Amino acid sequence: MKADLIKKIGWERYSRKSLRRLNNLHCCGYFSSEDTSEGLVLVTGFYGSLEEECFVKLFWLLDSSDSSIIDAKFQAYGDTALLVAAEESCVQVIGRKVVQTKLINEDKLELALRDYSNKPSLPTEKRYVFAYVVQAIQEAHQRSLALVESSIEDKDPQLLPNDFKEKAFDKQWPQYNKQQKLDMIELVLDEDVRPYVAMDGGGVDVLDISKDDEVTISYKGNCVTCFYASGATLNYIQQALVARLYPNIKVVPQF
Repeated sequence: MKADLIKKIGWERYSRKSLRRLNNLHCCGYFSSEDTSEGLVLVTGFYGSLEEECFVKLFWLLDSSDSSIIDAKFQAYGDTALLVAAEESCVQVIGRKVVQTKLINEDKLELALRDYSNKPSLPTEKRYVFAYVVQAIQEAHQRSLALVESSIEDKDPQLLPNDFKEKAFDKQWPQYNKQQKLDMIELVLDEDVRPYVAMDGGGVDVLDISKDDEVTISYKGNCVTCFYASGATLNYIQQALVARLYPNIKVVPQF
């Protein structure tokens, strides 16, 4: 019965990541001037209209000292797919510098919401919502530039988010079997790594894990030829797995 209902509504055409975003709309809401304090700036970006039955408004709280987005929320009216895209956009920008938001486009949002199986994030006829969200992002980006230091445009955008100093590793890790460890690694990559490398057209596959917790990975897409694949990106992947899973994990890329 449940399967029939899911099929009738069409949820099976959404990726699992998209459904997860829809069921956990942590960023739905808004900020006002009362949410700002010394050093914080509120910036908004808007696109769409009631006549179109599709509009989205983004709210970013900026730290004016370093141009980073410390929090983001959205309000939206339209198809449920718009909620998915708007939620993902907020997740993507939190913790990033304003200059990094110019790298976000429709394709990168869509890729970030795909499952590991590479299943499309949304039904084809609903993917227009990405254009609305990206237009709102671009407006917020332009408004942000006028409110923070102009020097941020000269800085090299780094796609990877903040570190994991506040994370706590899994103390039960040594007790898990190989398949359990691989499943947990996949989950961490899905949540903390793949959305970011996907935004630059890249990907990461897990090939194996040894008894000594050496994780062998391979890169896909733009990551294969990326200068950072054996440096910053690799360090970030290991940092994520060590923080979330176990300190002895070592990541080795296979080129």
